[in-house]
Amino acid sequence: MAYYDYDRAEMLGYVPPDVGSVLDVGCAAGRFGAGLRARFPDAVLWGIDPTDPPDDGWDAYDERFTGRYPDDLPMREFDCIVFNDVLEHMTDPWAALQATRLRVAGEGSVVASIPNVRHRHVVHQLVLRGRWDYADRGVLDRTHVRFFTRSSMLGLFADAGYRVERIEPLAVEATGRMGTLNRWFGGRLEEFLTLQYALVARPC
Repeated sequence: MAYYDYDRAEMLGYVPPDVGSVLDVGCAAGRFGAGLRARFPDAVLWGIDPTDPPDDGWDAYDERFTGRYPDDLPMREFDCIVFNDVLEHMTDPWAALQATRLRVAGEGSVVASIPNVRHRHVVHQLVLRGRWDYADRGVLDRTHVRFFTRSSMLGLFADAGYRVERIEPLAVEATGRMGTLNRWFGGRLEEFLTLQYALVARPC
């Protein structure tokens, strides 16, 4: 399965249940959009991605734009704007989030998932081996231009004028030796075992 082709079903629960309109930034092949359409059949769904749409899988959207966000998207407000593994690909995610404030309607929200560069595999390679090796996918995806820890994710949103209402770990390593150590330490190692975080934020 292509890296951009995941359905990200775990992120659907962060979209408000009463949402009337959603913008999917970085919609790629539209798998997350298909999940949105199934869960919110009456919502207005827009998507934007720098790649051309595939032949199928993106028809869940009412509008699907090819281009860069936010410059290539017509102005419109949404109840929820989603960035699934997108902000780390942007040269200036602070500016993108600031521009997003103008597109969030009323009490609307921004939902994002962001990789955690403090994951133990990254720390181990850097501290013990002096290595920072890019890969085709994962935390050190070679297309990532920004890197965040849990703390700097919160700082990113605060600097852009948001209050974070939820930040939760995704894909936490819970089994094996490290999972046991984390339990022994009362969860204090959780950030080192978390591949990415899900956030829900609202403009201040």
